[in-house]
Formats: sequence, C-alpha cells, structure tokens
Amino acid sequence: MFSRPLDPGEAFFFLCDHVSCMNFVVLAERTAALAPERIRRALKTVQQEHALLQTQTSWTQENGLRFEPAPGALIELHCHQSSAEHWPGLIEHELSSPFAPGTAPLMRCVYIEVATADAPASAAPSCVLALTFHHSIADGRSGTDILRHQLSLIASGNPNPN
Repeated sequence: MFSRPLDPGEAFFFLCDHVSCMNFVVLAERTAALAPERIRRALKTVQQEHALLQTQTSWTQENGLRFEPAPGALIELHCHQSSAEHWPGLIEHELSSPFAPGTAPLMRCVYIEVATADAPASAAPSCVLALTFHHSIADGRSGTDILRHQLSLIASGNPNPN
C-alpha cells in the first residue's frame, strides 16, 4: 500500500487548507446525458490507477504529515438536477466545501443534469461532470488529465473495471 511523507508543496496546500479551503474543480460540460453507472465504473478505474486517490493524510509526532493508505474508501459521486441558471452554484459549493480531516479519498465527483427551459421535454438535458480535488494531491494539469481519462473510460463503456 502507498505511504509516504507529503513533499513541501503538498504540505503547504494541506496546511493552507486549514485556514482557507484550497479545493479546485475541473469540469466538462456536455450536450448529452451520461449514465451514472458508467461514471461510477470509470471512477473506480481512475482511483485504482492513481495511488494518491487511495490515500488520506495523517499526522503523528513520530512520522509527521503523511499520505497513508485508505483501503476501501471510494470516490464519492453526487448526482444532481439543476437549471442552466443554477448549476454553477453547485460547483461553487464544491469549491468551498473542505474535505474533513481524515477523509479519503481527497477527490469527489459531481454529476449535474442541466434542464434547459427552452428545450423540448423530449430533448436530452445537457450535463456537467465535475471533479473536486484537495490541492495537496493534484493541480490543474493532473486534475484535467484525470477528467479527460475518466471521460474516455465513460465513452468506451469501461468494460473491464478491476
């Protein structure tokens, strides 16, 4: 299992988070709905491929600040329905909702089906898929890479999740 000390940059963001929430969000807006089950399978695969998505932070006097294994802790998927006018508020909430101490993993996923007032009732709603990261485990570049990979897994149906 993955275990190591936080490097100085990771520790900086971890400690700053105690003063002001240091989350960041990467998102994709789509014109067609996604199947939540495909999102869950892709999340499972992405989590298995990235060691830091399988950890929590811990601090002890003898070991200092460390990433420690968090076996069995799955990435949360929260599904919402919203209007085109109000979905950005859900993303703002993600940005300002800190990860509780001892939380694992340090990434969440939000799927928002966006109903448009001028679309016919039979039209598929547009949607937003957003990943929220604690800044100690990722930055904008790595977060975007994870989102891109997740979307490709969703598109392929991710037939073989481990």
